[in-house]
Amino acid sequence: MPKAAYAILVSAALLVAAAAVLPAPVPHADRILRPPSGSAVFGTDALGRDVCYRTVLGFGYTFGQAAIVLGASLLIGLIAAVISALKFQRWPDRLIVVFAESLRSYPALLLVLMFAAVGAPPIYLLILYFWIPIWRSFRFELTSQQREPYVLWMRLMGRSGPLVLLTEVFPNVLPRTMPYVVGLLSEVIAAQAAIEFLGFGPDIEQPSLGRILLESGQVGVSASWVWMPSLLVLVITALSVTWVVRRYRRAIKWVPIG
Repeated sequence: MPKAAYAILVSAALLVAAAAVLPAPVPHADRILRPPSGSAVFGTDALGRDVCYRTVLGFGYTFGQAAIVLGASLLIGLIAAVISALKFQRWPDRLIVVFAESLRSYPALLLVLMFAAVGAPPIYLLILYFWIPIWRSFRFELTSQQREPYVLWMRLMGRSGPLVLLTEVFPNVLPRTMPYVVGLLSEVIAAQAAIEFLGFGPDIEQPSLGRILLESGQVGVSASWVWMPSLLVLVITALSVTWVVRRYRRAIKWVPIG
């Protein structure tokens, strides 16, 4: 991964850690909707709270939830892809295909409302949605590589199918597929912020990017400093992830292991 990617991740982690350690500015009733100034870099919101502090905390929460969703989706997607590759076009693979296609056929908003009705955390919905594109990507790569000469040679040498898949095929496929997984992070963050914006996010005491945008929707353009930082953070995060993925893809060299 490029050094700039590590710099971005470390900077984001330090920023969130500093906001979590530093004491929260006390809101004042006489500082409601104040524009940016020396005492409040990004100004204050409709309750006199510091917008900069809440934006940093909101980014930490939304980014952390998205990272958990992506990690869990990656784990489930990898397990399902290995099963599909080992049992390709047989009943375990077909069962996974039917379940994934059936789940993706439902509108996302309908699933959000269903999860909210039963009181399930929205993070489960996102995991249920985002393991599918990861599974699809790894399934395609794993199954296509099993027809390559080095895999057939290993099978002729007496190695079992699961062993060849895990020791030879998977290390070849992982560098090619991981940029796609990392690129999903921006989509997961956007989905997480959208769910928070719909009101299905954390408790009201916990700032999040979606909740900040929801709460500041009434101020409109007259106090754009309230919602503009959160929106810029979402855009900059998406652009940074895209840039990192493009740099990482250029650095990949396809060298068969077998």
